[in-house]
Amino acid sequence: MTRSEIVIDSLNNSRYTIQQWSQILGVTRDTIHKWLNGVNSPKRATVNHIAETLGKQAFFAEKDDVQFKDTGNPAPELDLGKKSHAPTGATSALVDELIAQVQYLRNRVQELEAQA
Repeated sequence: MTRSEIVIDSLNNSRYTIQQWSQILGVTRDTIHKWLNGVNSPKRATVNHIAETLGKQAFFAEKDDVQFKDTGNPAPELDLGKKSHAPTGATSALVDELIAQVQYLRNRVQELEAQA
């Protein structure tokens, strides 16, 4: 198979979404869509990365002829979820400032309503 063919087949038949592949490979979703539509061909290193992600190894017979072989090792577990971060001091200060502004505005609205 060509690099393009094996990448198209691998991406279409994987458990990952385009967005997840984008994160895994460090490329944009647009780049992946170009591969899937045959506009561009992925680099050899990218093909190797896709193979590793799937628990396989890429073997190149020629420049554009590649086959994936099972390595016998399971595909690595990838954490593609959103990371949760503890709030920083700067974030806490910003939240406190916003709360103070909301309280001020509520008080101001009550004052204006009382005048009306």
